[in-house]
Amino acid sequence: MSQKSSSPESSLMTLSVEQERDSYKEKVEHMKLMIQKYKQEIQAQKIRREGVETVSRLLHESREENAAYQKKNIALETVVRNLQSRLSMNGISDGMTLGEGDVFIPGSSKQVLDNLARENKRLRSLLQGASTDPEEINELQQLIENKNIEIKDLRHTIVGLSEKLQSTGKLMKSSDDEKLSEIKKLQDKISSMKNECETRDILCSSLAEETNTLKQQLHDVAVHCQKLAVKLELSEKSKVHGGISSSQTDVEKLQEENASLKDKLSELVKMNKRWQEYMSQKERYWQQIEQNHVQPDRIQAINAALEDASRRLQKLEREKKQCQEELDERNQQLIEKSSELMRLQNDVECGNLGHDDGHLRSDVETISALKAQIQICTEDFESERKDREKAQNRVAELEAEVSQYKRMRPDDGRLPHQSLFEPRNPSSPESYGGFNLQGQYNRESQLAARGPMRRREENVYDMFNVVDAIQTDSAHTSKQDKTNKEGTNLATKLKVEKPDTDPDNLLDTVPDLNDFNSVDSDTELALEIAMRKVEDINLTHCPRCDHSFELGHDQETREHLEKCCD
Repeated sequence: MSQKSSSPESSLMTLSVEQERDSYKEKVEHMKLMIQKYKQEIQAQKIRREGVETVSRLLHESREENAAYQKKNIALETVVRNLQSRLSMNGISDGMTLGEGDVFIPGSSKQVLDNLARENKRLRSLLQGASTDPEEINELQQLIENKNIEIKDLRHTIVGLSEKLQSTGKLMKSSDDEKLSEIKKLQDKISSMKNECETRDILCSSLAEETNTLKQQLHDVAVHCQKLAVKLELSEKSKVHGGISSSQTDVEKLQEENASLKDKLSELVKMNKRWQEYMSQKERYWQQIEQNHVQPDRIQAINAALEDASRRLQKLEREKKQCQEELDERNQQLIEKSSELMRLQNDVECGNLGHDDGHLRSDVETISALKAQIQICTEDFESERKDREKAQNRVAELEAEVSQYKRMRPDDGRLPHQSLFEPRNPSSPESYGGFNLQGQYNRESQLAARGPMRRREENVYDMFNVVDAIQTDSAHTSKQDKTNKEGTNLATKLKVEKPDTDPDNLLDTVPDLNDFNSVDSDTELALEIAMRKVEDINLTHCPRCDHSFELGHDQETREHLEKCCD
């Protein structure tokens, strides 16, 4: 049973192995077919690549031919222009056409006859002054030929320089990246050529030293050969006279020397071959340099030109940026001016439609009056600032005196000079550092820059005579306090800090003395209102809505006046 069971299993195994082998064979054949197919595709791609290369080569050649034809066309156009100018000089029109067998006979125009007479005269003078010596004529002809050759060479050089100029012009017109890449290529080429020159110079110097050593060796060998020849002659003579015994040792020595000389000769032959190769390489190198026209001076000139071009490029870039920025600013100003012009045109149209001429004149007068008021306010501010500085200096002096008297005060709390700190009368003009209160204000103490007093309907009292105004007109005081509060709120919104020499702060910083407690409430209120008026000097008011502006904001003030007056 076991044999029967093993036989089908073995048959199944053999069948599976054969099937697997067949499948592998099929896969191998399939792979061979795929490889053959890929080989065919590769061959087709190679053929296609060769065709593309030929097409590109033909395209390059056609471009070169096109460039050559363009050059020829330009040359022919110049020739045509020259011929047309010559025709115009000879009095012939440009539209005239001649056949193959036609002969042109110039007309008897005055210009043509004058030209012919002038040319005839010139030729006769040349014939009269010409020499009849054939040698001199030959020399002149040779000189003419030399000049023609020089002219041809100069034309070739001019053509080459014009081509270089065109290439440099194209390079300058190209983008910055192309310029930088071209400069980098030239620098790399110059550096490689420098390295080649340095290596060849080193090779030349080494080979020159080697040739010198070889020449010295050849000289030594020649001297040694001469010595050996002399010895050989002497040995031959000794053979004849002396015998054969001593000649064998000499022969051995001569053989050894001969072998060493043969070795040296072979070395010299090798060195001679190397020297010949070096000379041929040097000759090829110099021929290549002459062909490329590359010399050290030219390399330095190219380097200098490249550096100059890079500097000019950087300078042009900076100028371009500056011009761009200036252009942007000019454009912005142009936009602003155009918008302002449109706004003014609209205002003019609106004024022409809805207002009469009298109203416009009144607006112009109002604006001029406001401008004069702004100028007066600025002048007043400058003068009052000077006065404030004087007052601050006076307060500082008083503080110094107070601190001095405080240091001089004894321990019992009394001052040595009690009269200096007695209660002051608020009505006295000496109470507050020169400020005249309660009717004591005179014209002499008035600020010089303010000129004559200008009173408005809502401001009828002086700047420092605030106590009298408070006692006489309480309603006006309440209105003024309101305006001062608005100005103070505006100052706090704009974060305008008071100076450290504010009178209120100075009164707080004065030492606690009983003599200053006698200042009454009216005087304190007057000082507070005076300080508000001082702060109000920094503001400009609208004549219609009584809106306040700071002196530095002229543009905002003008816009508000234009809107409010409309």
